[in-house]
Amino acid sequence: MKNSVKTIAGIAAAAAVGAALGIAYAPAKGSETRKKIKGTIGDAAGSLKSSANKMKSQVVDKSIDLYEKGKNGLNQIADKTQAEAKKIGIV
Repeated sequence: MKNSVKTIAGIAAAAAVGAALGIAYAPAKGSETRKKIKGTIGDAAGSLKSSANKMKSQVVDKSIDLYEKGKNGLNQIADKTQAEAKKIGIV
């Protein structure tokens, strides 16, 4: 999961820097260039936010899955322990 986050962040940062440099060196008025840079950065931020939300959703889903598996495992242990306790007359 850590590698995925780093990869996505790296790609988004590289895209933003590349686009900003391309726009900065393109022949245009300063005001037009600034608008383009702002738009490019906004697009990159939106893409990064979307990726972060997707990863957040995956982490939440995995956490819920692990919680349920742990809960089921503990319930099985409790059931077996209770059954064994009944066999030997403790309960």
